[in-house]
Amino acid sequence: MQIELTMKEKQYLENMLMHHMRELSREISHTDNRSFKENLKEEAEVLRVLQSKLEQERAMSH
Repeated sequence: MQIELTMKEKQYLENMLMHHMRELSREISHTDNRSFKENLKEEAEVLRVLQSKLEQERAMSH
């Protein structure tokens, strides 16, 4: 699957990912429920992969 984004859209998406990753980190550290914590960690990993893909795309476009 490929999605074409404008530079502004990419920047917005990157900012949203970073914000959500920070929120997840806080939530993970404050969560005692092991199952919920694992779900949050999985979500954080998906966000890290997305962020990495965006960074790779940016590097290739320069």
